[in-house]
Amino acid sequence: MNLSFDFNESAGPKPRRKRKGFGKCNSIDLKLHAVICIIANIILAFAFLVLIIVWVVVRAPLTMPKESLTCIPCDLMKTNAITNPGPEPAGRSAIKQRDDGMCCGPVERITQMLFQKEMTAQFQNSISSRSLLDIIEDYVDCERETNDKKPIAKVVGVVEFKTSYIVDGHYKVLWNKNGRTFYVNNCIHLELEGEIFVRKAGYYIVSSQLNLRRQKEASTSMNETRPTTFSHHVDLLSHKFGTTGSLMQTKNSIARNSVFFTSFLSAVFKLNKNDRLSVSVSHPELLDINNPDDHFLVYYTYDQPN
Repeated sequence: MNLSFDFNESAGPKPRRKRKGFGKCNSIDLKLHAVICIIANIILAFAFLVLIIVWVVVRAPLTMPKESLTCIPCDLMKTNAITNPGPEPAGRSAIKQRDDGMCCGPVERITQMLFQKEMTAQFQNSISSRSLLDIIEDYVDCERETNDKKPIAKVVGVVEFKTSYIVDGHYKVLWNKNGRTFYVNNCIHLELEGEIFVRKAGYYIVSSQLNLRRQKEASTSMNETRPTTFSHHVDLLSHKFGTTGSLMQTKNSIARNSVFFTSFLSAVFKLNKNDRLSVSVSHPELLDINNPDDHFLVYYTYDQPN
């Protein structure tokens, strides 16, 4: 059998002609796609901006520092300012009295009222059943047992003195006698320096009490006269600002009698991280260094607003 094939080149596929107007359509499609992309990007950017604004508005009240509150028996205050509070300064809440006899309000406000009451009582030489120092002592002891978060340092008992590098003519008090000194968390007692090292910024109660010996017990030679004034300071070395100075001070005339004289300093201060506090006096020879009530206290109360 003979098979023959006739290949015709014209039967093969022929190149198609380019349709008229096809390139123009492609150009229009590309421009439309670009416009759609630009509009989509604008919408996404606007949505992102709205989300940021909403996040800032919602986050602001959540991150706003909240004022710490505390409660204390109203009987300890002994003032009508608690049960019938007058107009409060802007930004402070009024102190409320509960049915169980407890007065609750901002820590700063209650602390200020307690100190004002105590200072008034000392100025008027009035005698009360419990002093502010007793209240603070009880509160610190309670916090020592029940709270392991708040920075507290309490050094008790005068050991010796060293020349102060902050106040000319003063002597820094060194502490830690009778085994009653303690410090926790971010408050550290630097015993060799007589300083309390604060490692957490915030508002702190700072107090110091020193007792002088009786006049007849003070040792003075025949050619020396007993000083007539006694100066008592709480000093600060600021790591943040690189400065030194006195946080508070008192200068008292020494009574010329045989009774004991007590020098007491106390207030609330805003302290920065790594601040160092110490106590200095003008005449250390007058102190009754065996008095168990001598102390230096730094007690954290609430956060420092940013």
